[in-house]
Amino acid sequence: YFPGCRPIWDDNRNVVDVELIARAELGRPRIDVFVAASGAYRDNFPTRMLLIDKCVRLAADDPDPVDNYVREGTATMAKALRLAGHAPAAADDLAHARVFGQPPGQYGTQILHLIPRGGVWDSRDEITAVYRENMSYVFTQGAWGERREGLYDAAITGTETVVRSWSSNMMSPLSNHHVYEYLGGLSMAVSAANGGKDPKAWIADVRDPNGVQMRDFREVLRMDYRTQLFNEKWIRGMMDNDYAGAGQIAELTKNTFGWSVTRPDDVDKYIWDEIAAIYVKDKYKLDLREWFEEENPFALQEMAATLVEAHRKGMWAADAETLAEVAKVYVESVAKHGASAGLVTGGNDALDEHLKGIYEAPGSQIPPAQVAAYRAQVAASRGARKAPRTAPPEPPADEAVVAGQ
Repeated sequence: YFPGCRPIWDDNRNVVDVELIARAELGRPRIDVFVAASGAYRDNFPTRMLLIDKCVRLAADDPDPVDNYVREGTATMAKALRLAGHAPAAADDLAHARVFGQPPGQYGTQILHLIPRGGVWDSRDEITAVYRENMSYVFTQGAWGERREGLYDAAITGTETVVRSWSSNMMSPLSNHHVYEYLGGLSMAVSAANGGKDPKAWIADVRDPNGVQMRDFREVLRMDYRTQLFNEKWIRGMMDNDYAGAGQIAELTKNTFGWSVTRPDDVDKYIWDEIAAIYVKDKYKLDLREWFEEENPFALQEMAATLVEAHRKGMWAADAETLAEVAKVYVESVAKHGASAGLVTGGNDALDEHLKGIYEAPGSQIPPAQVAAYRAQVAASRGARKAPRTAPPEPPADEAVVAGQ
């Protein structure tokens, strides 16, 4: 509907085609679009992607030029593609392309498990480059799952707004890490294409078919914090779920880090302050430290590490006292239980160096013996990671013959 087309349904209520809505009937401009499709969408709904492609072509080729931003965008893209070296006819055809995603056979943007590993990247630009590399394959008439020189940049440049659908009560933008992977990743790509200007983000809340609404992403994220991570009743519910509940709390904390990377202006300092206040300082007096210790000490360890990483990366301007307390929780946990070797902590030499500046600072409340135990555990973890695998023992002769057969 953005470009000004309507679906055509058959008797079984399946969409089988699209048709152009005349400008006089539409009564508004034709809005240009850019579609970032996941690998699952590509494999399950290729016919829908073709219909979106057809819709764009119908809108771009509408002879009525009034308020037709699709037509204008297509002309701009064609010019850019010619400058990139495409032949005029090929440029004119490719300029209709608006659907992009991963190449056939690949799933995910490859940033989901990269972002938490803060020790292997230094700038947001590195994350953006990985997203673009994996999401720049075009799906259009005559080019399916291919990368064409300059096409992705031509299509995404000028994007002002990003929208993602929210259709399940089971997962929200905070609890589902794929939301920051796709909505956040797309936001970074748009920002890179538009000189650093982040796009406006909206959530299409379609969980209730009778109450569909467009919601400001920032408002949705804040609601998520108030109903989940900062909600005493929700926390008690997680405590009733023992090990898994602790893991879910840690997951939402790590997702906060994901949003701080991909849409930093939407994660205010108070969010990190509140996480520290509730889960490290026990704001609600729930004895959370003791509960984590009993049920899942590695979940608290990952949370504390994420808080320290947020500080190291400049996402959280923690006061010295709070930062020291968070660092103490992390060092104590590693010293006692060993390193979790999770996405945040595993092999993160930069994190360890940052912590060193905290526990060696004058007035540190972390005992030297505990620091020594912590460093020994980290060294052991690194040694296990780097140790070469030993060859398996030779099987008995009869087993070797069977293997040979």
